[in-house]
Amino acid sequence: MKQVKKQPQMQAVGRNNMIKNRLRAFCLMFFAITSTMSIADESVDVKHFKDLKKVSLKCHVELLGGQTSIIRHYNLPVRDREFFEKKLLQKGITSGGKTQSIFKVKQCVQIDKKFKDPLINAMDEKSLKNT
Repeated sequence: MKQVKKQPQMQAVGRNNMIKNRLRAFCLMFFAITSTMSIADESVDVKHFKDLKKVSLKCHVELLGGQTSIIRHYNLPVRDREFFEKKLLQKGITSGGKTQSIFKVKQCVQIDKKFKDPLINAMDEKSLKNT
């Protein structure tokens, strides 16, 4: 009996495994590079913010009826920061014995930072001078 060489088939299987291993290595390297790039994109403020245990915030909110207001909150634990805006929506602002509901939280920033909207920054400075 003649033995049939099975070597070409073995080479094809070996080649498929080699291609799969290269593809796995490429995917792993791609994931590693993209994840480090996203970490490197964090700004200094964000890194500083994560290092703090407590933070003071001011938020630009829109009340039911269309009025805008700025709410300040001091010494908020950083772990509560992501839920803070949702909590604001559940609460209201009490002014002069009357409570108004918050319709929308437009922006929250650290107390020493500026808002994106220059009109709100002017309103913030004016309210600080009045207190």
